[in-house]
Amino acid sequence: MKDFSCPQNMYSLKSRDGRNICFAGGDGCYLFDETGKEYVDLWNGFGSVLLGYNDEDIVKGFNYLISNRALSLQAPTSYLKQLSRLLLEDYPHKSQIGIFPTGTSAVRAATLAALQKTGKDFVLSSGYHGWDVMWSKGTRLFEPNSYGVIDFYYIIEKLEELVHLYKDRVAAVVVSPDFSYFGNAFYGKLFSICKENKLLIIVDDVKCGYRYAWGPSLSPEAFPADIYVVSKCIANGARISCLIGNEDIMKHISDFCFTSFFDIYSTASAVITLKKIKERNVQQKIREAGDRLILGVEQIIKKWGLPISITGNGNLFQFVLASSELSEAFYQQCTDNGIALYKDDNQCPSYAFDDNALRKVLSKFEEVLSSMALMFPGLLGKDIPIKRFHLAAYYQTDGCAEAMDYDEKVSLITELLYR
Repeated sequence: MKDFSCPQNMYSLKSRDGRNICFAGGDGCYLFDETGKEYVDLWNGFGSVLLGYNDEDIVKGFNYLISNRALSLQAPTSYLKQLSRLLLEDYPHKSQIGIFPTGTSAVRAATLAALQKTGKDFVLSSGYHGWDVMWSKGTRLFEPNSYGVIDFYYIIEKLEELVHLYKDRVAAVVVSPDFSYFGNAFYGKLFSICKENKLLIIVDDVKCGYRYAWGPSLSPEAFPADIYVVSKCIANGARISCLIGNEDIMKHISDFCFTSFFDIYSTASAVITLKKIKERNVQQKIREAGDRLILGVEQIIKKWGLPISITGNGNLFQFVLASSELSEAFYQQCTDNGIALYKDDNQCPSYAFDDNALRKVLSKFEEVLSSMALMFPGLLGKDIPIKRFHLAAYYQTDGCAEAMDYDEKVSLITELLYR
């Protein structure tokens, strides 16, 4: 029998014999595969399951919908109004939201709206905005693709250069915030360039919005954008994304609709999730538990002398390993020992990750890292090459870390994408 596959199944967890692992259920911070094996989940559906699996408030909400014969309802409901109020209170200068099935479709709609509003034909971009051909690379580095999108890969000097080169043709800058490799000074410079040149700013907050605290990842007061898109953290894995802006931009997407526009499952999930994370200080509790996890794993890494580092904080962090061979072995060993990780990218613990799970997963990491010390004796005590940090930044952001110098950034992107 053939194993299932997908165009890019690198995100699938695989057994040691190479078969994709299928999951049958989940509870709290645990996944269970079809054989009943348990995994401590730090992947959480690319970071979209913020509360954890089988959350009691989500289940209670769905039971209410079922008992009221509303679970498959495809019509306007009070949940739409509640969702709008919950989101707009965090964006004091915005007046409308648009609902989309995915972050990809919402960011695409925001970009098209910016092009229509300005009548211009180029957009400058940094970060991952979804699996859409709109974001494909240009034929040459720093040149527009067939959709008029130019990726500057978080290289602020290149952004300035492109703005001046195409000044009368650029409608907007689209950026996905990241806080492992970029600080407020970077975003301050980016926003300043946009404001000086009267460019619209689209913040693709699909990954980081509501991740670190209640609300957008970039303060609307300090970093006022024209359009925001939020998704992953707002509905505990349900299929929904929200575009937030004012009427002058939102009118350009007023005719947008899709088959499940009024899907009560998604809007109810978002309302229940947002209310809970606001009332329970969810992000702070995730941060505290995640920080304890990072500290514990770092102590085990130090004990065995392996060249592995961790960037980020307890809300979102990434493993950086000294070689591709070490990386392959690490992620496979973790899978074998019942730890579900997002390979080479960011890990995002959920609210359900508690002290019991911490003790369990640290024991598993002890097994993983002690085995790897035997597998890679020649790497013990070695430093991690700086290029591995540069690659890790690219894997997480689709761009270049702020700390790299200009020539290193251009060289890395050329090597990865244009050779």
